[in-house]
Amino acid sequence: MARSAVGAPARRRADRVRARTSANRPWTRSQQKLALLYNEQGLRPAEIAAKLGVSSHLVTQIILAAKNRGKC
Repeated sequence: MARSAVGAPARRRADRVRARTSANRPWTRSQQKLALLYNEQGLRPAEIAAKLGVSSHLVTQIILAAKNRGKC
């Protein structure tokens, strides 16, 4: 049975985009949502980091990434 090449380049391209996106964001979607929620409540990155169990540097990166995307 021969494999169809139709759609294969699009799948490979989508896989590359997903890989690049996850490599650029070493945090989960739930960590992002919680960090942004706590940030909106006025908590500082160190306080947010303590609640999430991550570094304050990572929290700052999450918040800056959201601001750059216009989500914050």
